Amino acid sequence: MVGFHIFETEHFKADQSVECPIPGYLILSSKRARTRFSRIPVQTTADLGYSICLACRCVEEIIKPERVYVARFGEELSKIHFHIFPRTQWLLKEYERAFGSAALPTRGPRIFDWARETFGGNSRRRIPGISLAEKKKKRVKSTLDSCII
Repeated sequence: MVGFHIFETEHFKADQSVECPIPGYLILSSKRARTRFSRIPVQTTADLGYSICLACRCVEEIIKPERVYVARFGEELSKIHFHIFPRTQWLLKEYERAFGSAALPTRGPRIFDWARETFGGNSRRRIPGISLAEKKKKRVKSTLDSCII
C-alpha cells in the first residue's frame, strides 16, 4: 500500500509507503503491470535508472539518512516495484537497542526486514518525523525541481 504521491516519470511512479510509515520509505513501481524484470523493454530501463536515482536523491535531500537501501523482492506483490528505504541514525539505534549493538553487524537486509515488522502494519510505535510529514510534502516539490538530473 502506498501513501502520498512523490513523483512520476513516463514509466514509473514513487509514493511514500503507508504500510510502514517510516519517513522517506518510498515504493517505486511500474505504471504497467509488469511482473518480470527481464522483460522490461530496453527503452524503459533508462527511465528506471533515472527514477531510482531521483527517488534516492529526494530521500537523501529531505530525510538525510546515513544510507539509502534499494531493493526488489516481489514476494507479496508480483508487479515490479522497488523499495527505497532510508536507514537513519535513529533507526540504527532502535535496531541496536532491540538486538544489542555488539550482537549483530549492521546489515541492510536485516535492518529493513526488522523495521518493516516493527513499524509496519498496525504498529503503534512512535516514529520520529511523522508529525513533520506535511512539511516534508511541501519540500518534495522544491527538492524535485532542484534534483532534476
